[in-house]
This record gives sequence, C-alpha cells and structure tokens, in this order.
Amino acid sequence: MHTLVGRFTSRLGKNYTRVVSRSLATLPKAPQITDIRNVGIIAHIDAGKTTTTERMLYYSGVTNRIGNVDTGDTVTDFLEAERARGITIQSAAITFNWNDHQINLIDTPGHADFNYEVVRSIRVLDGCVTILDGVSGVEALTEKVWKLAAEMQVPRIVYINKMDRPGAGFSRTVREVVSKLKTKVVLLFLPYFEGEEFKGVLDVVNMLRIKYVSQDGRDVEVLPAAETDQNDVFLQARAALIDQLSEFDDAVLDEFIDTNDVQTKTLVEAIRKCTSENNIVPVLCGASFRNIGIQPLMEACTSYLPSPTVPVNSNILTMLAFKVRHDPQRGVMVFVRVYSGQLKRNLQLYNTTTKKKEKVSKLLRMQADNPVEQESFGPGEIAVLLGTNSIRTGDTIVGGPKLTNAQKSIQLQPIQTPPPVFFIRISPKSVGDMRTMKDALDILLREDPSLHLTYDEEAAQYLLSGMGELHLEIATDRLVNELNARVEIGEVMITLKETFAGTSSTVTKSSVDANGGTTTVSVTALSHDSASSHEGSPVSSMSTQIIDQNNVSTVFRGHRLIDGSDVKKQVVYGITPVLARGGFYGHALFGLDFQCEVKISPEAENPDLVTPLIREATIEAISTVHDKSFELLEPVMDVDIQVPRSTMGAVISDLSTNRRGQMKSLEDSEEIGEDNDYMDISKTIWAPVDHTMYMSKHEDGKGNNVRLQARVPLRKMVGYLSTLRSITQGRGAFEMNFSKFSPVPSQDIEDVRNQ
Repeated sequence: MHTLVGRFTSRLGKNYTRVVSRSLATLPKAPQITDIRNVGIIAHIDAGKTTTTERMLYYSGVTNRIGNVDTGDTVTDFLEAERARGITIQSAAITFNWNDHQINLIDTPGHADFNYEVVRSIRVLDGCVTILDGVSGVEALTEKVWKLAAEMQVPRIVYINKMDRPGAGFSRTVREVVSKLKTKVVLLFLPYFEGEEFKGVLDVVNMLRIKYVSQDGRDVEVLPAAETDQNDVFLQARAALIDQLSEFDDAVLDEFIDTNDVQTKTLVEAIRKCTSENNIVPVLCGASFRNIGIQPLMEACTSYLPSPTVPVNSNILTMLAFKVRHDPQRGVMVFVRVYSGQLKRNLQLYNTTTKKKEKVSKLLRMQADNPVEQESFGPGEIAVLLGTNSIRTGDTIVGGPKLTNAQKSIQLQPIQTPPPVFFIRISPKSVGDMRTMKDALDILLREDPSLHLTYDEEAAQYLLSGMGELHLEIATDRLVNELNARVEIGEVMITLKETFAGTSSTVTKSSVDANGGTTTVSVTALSHDSASSHEGSPVSSMSTQIIDQNNVSTVFRGHRLIDGSDVKKQVVYGITPVLARGGFYGHALFGLDFQCEVKISPEAENPDLVTPLIREATIEAISTVHDKSFELLEPVMDVDIQVPRSTMGAVISDLSTNRRGQMKSLEDSEEIGEDNDYMDISKTIWAPVDHTMYMSKHEDGKGNNVRLQARVPLRKMVGYLSTLRSITQGRGAFEMNFSKFSPVPSQDIEDVRNQ
C-alpha cells in the first residue's frame, strides 16, 4: 500500500502534496480571459451556499479563518440583517485565485423573497454551482433557480452537500437531479464512508480515494483505486463515465474502441466540452461544514466551467450594470460585468439605456464588503464603479474616445424584474422628514428594482411594494436603521389590481401650437384576452401608429429628429400614470392593450405635446368603460409543500377548504418528474448503493414524504407557516412563488377590499 499523506494541492492529480494557495494580493493585474471563471452559487435556502463559500475563501488564502453562519461572522453575509437572521439577503461578489485561475464568485440568496438577486446574478455568470442538501434532495426553489440558469444557457455543476448527515442519500439525490431538473449527469466524485461515517470522496476521473484526516480539511490520505477495497466501485463508476461521455464526444468513443480505456486528459477535455455545451452536468459531493470536498469542487470550477467569451466584432468597451449598492462611506457602487474592451479609470463612458454620459472616479474589485482599488479591468471581469449617480440595474454602458451612433445604440439583454405582490404604506413622521424619506427610498429603489413605489393620493401616503413579507421587512429595516429615515410604516398588505372586459370608446385629443402645427392623438383601451392570464406588465401590448402629412414615420423639427421610437416612449409616459390611478376600484389597471394613433404635422414645433395629450385621452377613454365591466384582480401563488404522508389528508383539506386552493399535483417526493422522459433515464443511471441512508418505508413501498402542489390566492397564505407546522407537528415545509393575477370571486370582493 502506497498511501500518500500530505496537504491538498490546488491542482488535483496523482500527487497530492503541499497546499498551493494564492491570496488576492498575488492575483495577476490583467488575467488572461481563458483563466477567468465567473461562477455563482445557487441553491434552496439552508443547502449550504454561504458555508461552502467560506471554505473556498479559506483554502484559496483570501481569509485565514473560516466564518460561520450561526455565529454571524461570515465574509459574504456582511449586512447586519443577514448576520442577525443567518440568511443571505443580497448577492455578494468576491474574487480569489485557485489553480492559476481567477474565480469571480457570487454567493446568492436562497429565500424566495430575494429571487431577483439570483436573477440578476445569473445574468452575468458563465457557470453555476448548484448546491443540494443530501438529505432533502432537490427542493422547490432549486428547481426554480435551475430553470433560470437553463433558460440563460449557463453551464452548471452539482455539489451534493451534507453527506455526513443521517438520511443523506447521494444516489437518491442524483436520480432526483436527473428526473426533477431534467438533465443528464456524470458522476465525478462519490462519497467515501468508513462504516457509517463520511470520511472523504472517491475521485473517479483520477481513480483516487481521498480521505480527510484533519478537521480543517487540509490534510488528506490519498490512495490509488487499485489499492482500496472500493476498486470495483471505481471501475463501475469509470465505465459509466466513459459510456455517458461517449454519447456526446467522439474522441472518448474512438479512444475507448482503440485501447479499451480512456486517458484522464481525454476525459477532462470531454467533461469540460460537454459541460460548456450544456449536454451534461458534473456531480460532486462533500460535507462543507465538516470541510470535506471543497478543494475538488474548486478544481471542478476551473477545469469544467467555461471561461468568458468576447462578442464577435466588438472592439469597444461594453458592460452591463447588474447591481447597485449604496455604501455609507463610499457612496453609490455600481457592479458591472465587462463583456469586451478595457475599463480604465477616468475613461469617458456612455449609458446607452439613459443616453447619458458617465464618468467614474474609482474602479474597485470587491472582496464581499472589502474593496481593492484597481486601475483597469479586462473582458470577462466583474468590476465596481464609484462616482456615478445615474446608472441603474440593467443599463448597458459603453466606452471609447469617439463612439459612433451605432455604438451608442448597443443594448445588452436587460434584466427582467418580477411584479411585486405585497405592499406597505409609508409616510414621514413630520413634514420636515419628507426629503430624508424620499432620498432614502430613492437609494432603496435604485439598489433593488424589485421594490416599487407608488403614491396614494387619497390617503396621501406612499406605497412600497415587494416580493414578500420578509422582503419588505428587510427593506423597511434598512430604511429606518441604515438610511435614518423618520417614517411611519403600516402593516404588510397584498397588492390588488384591476382590469376590465371589452373596449373603451376611442378618444381623440388635438393641440395647435403658435406656428400652426398640429399634434393629434387617438387612444382606444381594450381588455387583454383573459383576466386570468395576467402574468406580465401592466400594458400587455401597445400598437402605436405615427403619421404626418406625408405619411412617413420621421419628422424633422429644426435640428431634432422625431422617429417612431421617440414617439412611442412619449406614449408610454402618457399612459403609465393613468394606469397607476386605477379605474372603478381605485387599484392600478393591469393587463390592457392600447391602440394609439399619433399625427404630427410638419409645422409642429413642440412634439413633446404627445405625452400630455395621450394622458388626457387615456383618462377619458378609461372613463367610458361601464362600471360593471371592471374586474378586481389578486395575486395567486404557486405553492409547493412537502409533508409526512400521515398528515397529507389534513393538509389537503386545509388548502382546499380554508384557503380555496386549487390542487395541481400530488406525488411522492422521490418520484417527482415521472411524467417526463428523464424519469426513465434516472432509473437506469449507474450510481452507488446508498447504504447509510435512513428512510422509513410504508407497506406499499412508498416513501414517507409526499409533495403537494397547489395554486392558492396570496391573501389565504398569510400566516400559513404556523398552520402547516401545527398540522404536521413541525415536519412540513413549503415554498410559494408568484403565478399570476386572477379575478377575485364576486362573493369575496367586499371582504378583500376591506382587508
């Protein structure tokens, strides 16, 4: 037996020797783009995202101690609210070096209320690590964030955490990944147990057993597969790996046919290629809290996740702002992803979204809450801009000495903002507190575009809307304690909207300026196809026709060119405040179509009249709709509940009777996905026996837990957690996400309005 006892190297291979880690100070100033990895950590709440991130920072040399979520001293959870609650609220970016690669890591929240943080982080990533709880398996929010990453075609790695816990099932979780997340996987690391104790991992690619022998996770024993009592497991896993890669990579198949084996180098190249093309998902495992399996995960990030790519034919600086944060000492900090070109300090920038020039005073690389100043950033890097006050999340920024009109029109894919479903009333404690309140709210809204602010003229109060009760609780806590706003805050309430059936009258408004030029607008408002399908923006669609005397869509006004896009913006500006005013019920109008016609004569000197004319015409058009045509809309949620089988009947009864929920599905928690082809694949995939997994079974062979999926009005879900815990003796759990706005039943309208 030739056991090598040593320290983990940052480059996995056949020689595990002294640890090689580089702190931030030794990072190259201008890394090659092929050596950069922009990686996000995504998962369900409590799966171990921040715990895993803390170990990465420790082993890479960025920190000299391991932070703990329970004691509130982690690097990435630096907000007071995060440390007090033990959860991640906002995404945190941090950079470290591993295996001669620069990893820009973003730790994202796991709570559904902060899903927008995940959305805007995934938008700028090149790869994701999806962390799963080995006991709970694939949970509801995991499916949601996985779907987001899949839609954006971001390659993923799966890390099955908490393999040291009773009830952890590696193979069970792998099969859930395939069936629930609808993907094909390759098993790169397997759990290694001594008796019932999780001690390390089996490296299938390098055919090595890695046993962790020190509490800090640095000291390991490494043994070749042939010299272990798991050699048969190694050989089966290796054969399965080769077979799965052969489906997508001819080099693997050809080498196996020629030599009846495949070299490690060939396997690594094939895994990287197949992962980057989203054909397969590598699976690893570990126990982050026990410091087992972190270094192999970091190695997998550099070996298998792709480096950034530069857009073709792009020779100018192009960036996307994906996050804005207010710092008490540094001011406004804008996080950007550089896609092409070089970002340098004091470079003249141009915001193609707002059409404004921008200039930054400093460039920073963020280490969570600790910035490091830099002179420049290249393609693929994540930077922070200081000194700008107008850039917002989703803005496209370009830079260069002489930008062409085409370059000033570049637009990167924006970041979609979900609709809010809860709101609270906010008002200043005194007239003198109004300015401070507005300034603080401006900071909140700029930081978090999933917060919305409207003004209730009747109550003379502002309404702050968000994604959930916790979302608003955190926002108002920051408003008072961090931004020092003196405000009165009302109770959390549910956002209601309204729409109408049918079509309004067509209203025409005209204005003649001093030069004799005429601007005329006509507006017709009509209902969307179905009130029950309102899932998007307040305006479902808008048809705008721009006409002048010569029937062309562009008109010169001295040195100013008015084209179709300019006029459409003015139309939107005119309609939007009318929607906020509401109709019969006094709630914001939602899901309407508008037909607008704009006529501008060549003599007209003031085309800006379009906005007020559109506003007047829209108000009058809405007023022609009969009162009985209006419908009150409420948010309806998709609710995903996991409960013990013995309590299933009581939970369903409560959902159906007390909460007017509509049941969508009832499945054993192990069998989600059997309505898709991937369920069959999950049953045939090779995986080791879960010999330590404890799970009680019923006589019918079904698992102990069941999963219920229902669609329930949000007003009926307020305070549901305490009810669920009471019914299930504390063993039930649920997640809910916004589905759509749906009509309130006529018999409930008065109750809903009173609430």
